[in-house]
Amino acid sequence: MRKVICSTNVAETSITVDDVTSVIDTMRVKEAGFDLLNNASTLAETFTSKASAKQRSGRAGRVRPGVCYRLVKEQTFKDKLKAEQLPEICRTPLERLVLTSVAAGYQDPKSLLLEGMDPPKSRTIDAALQNLMDLGAMKYDGSSRTFSLTGLGSHLASFPVDAKIGKLLVLGAVFRCVDPVLTIASLASERPLFNSPFDKRDEAQKAKTEFAWSRSDLLCLTRAYAAWRGLKAKGATTREEKEFCDSKFLSRRTLYGARDGRRQLAQALVDAGFGGPRRNWEESEEWNSNSGNPKVLKAILVAALYPNVVAIRSPDDKFAQVSGGAVAVANDDPRSIKFFARDRQRIFLHSDSVNFAEVKYKHRWAVYLNKWKNESRVFLRDISEITPGGLLLFAGGDVDVQHEKSVVVLDGWIRLNAQARTAVLARELRTRLDQRLMAKFNNPTATESSPELLEAFQGMLSES
Repeated sequence: MRKVICSTNVAETSITVDDVTSVIDTMRVKEAGFDLLNNASTLAETFTSKASAKQRSGRAGRVRPGVCYRLVKEQTFKDKLKAEQLPEICRTPLERLVLTSVAAGYQDPKSLLLEGMDPPKSRTIDAALQNLMDLGAMKYDGSSRTFSLTGLGSHLASFPVDAKIGKLLVLGAVFRCVDPVLTIASLASERPLFNSPFDKRDEAQKAKTEFAWSRSDLLCLTRAYAAWRGLKAKGATTREEKEFCDSKFLSRRTLYGARDGRRQLAQALVDAGFGGPRRNWEESEEWNSNSGNPKVLKAILVAALYPNVVAIRSPDDKFAQVSGGAVAVANDDPRSIKFFARDRQRIFLHSDSVNFAEVKYKHRWAVYLNKWKNESRVFLRDISEITPGGLLLFAGGDVDVQHEKSVVVLDGWIRLNAQARTAVLARELRTRLDQRLMAKFNNPTATESSPELLEAFQGMLSES
């Protein structure tokens, strides 16, 4: 009996079947990378390397003679294929590596990385350094030309997650919304939570919308996880749990991975001084007084993920003539909603987003976790609509209050309508919040001494 085994490139080293006699190699691979120009992750299909091709051919002929068929011209194999795969350090973001280097005592991380056997591009290192300074994790001393970690950066260097996600964790503890933030952070490094079978795409999307919350993909994840956890807490059997996950198109593997990740990240917060002493402290009311407030949650998403912000542009209102005059016609085409980055480049919303069919947004801005680029377009898989209040308090370093126009411009491109008094109060509150957060980052165990500041913060968000 003949057996045919279809495999991804995991078969290069991880799988060996002794009696395989033939290998048919497509000579293609999907390779993770990073597009510095668009600041977007990529997963591009390309030719594999000669070294990988050799590994693939070795799957045949383990115990008897075998043959490998490569689906590529011989001249292409000789001239176009790289000898080795490009090292990961040369094709992925470097923020995590830079943080670790500075935490280890290297005050000039760029020189250190450029001395490696396969050094990354200089501009990639510069981009990582700038991103970390924008995040508030590092500072630069111009006189000595050295970098050092801030209080926040010291914590982020110890967390086993991306720097932006680490900042989100810390802010979740400071603003008392630990539980949903832990879910978002743990799922950021897991496989997709929602399954989307090719022949059941519409059903899967409908099931996902049952967990929709405040036009946010990330908050949708928190509701889905909470629903599964609630089912488990009620003592559901394995069969009942499986039926629930199947009906909601949830991945059980991802849910269990997220549960384990939450525990690890909760302990990391405790070790950094931001957690409580009791078991399951992260689910207690004390640490989750704002967990049900989407405006607070999305405001700290802005604080952690900025400058990952896009403008939402809806079509102009249309009117229909009736006997009594003209009436507005509701927009029912989600494709008419367009998203633009700071450089005015159009970005497309992926069909996996819970907001893909949304036809009306209340606000004109959204924050996102990651961008993905294919051969021709840049996509967002997750967006969270954000309020002007969240942007006023946490977005950008340059705040231009134009009193005569009742406008606030953040970083030269985010324009928000605000009365002069509101804008001035927001700027003052923003300054005091920055000072309070810096003090908290430097001393996490310090008792909150200015509760009125947090009340003013919540008040500004509730009015926006």
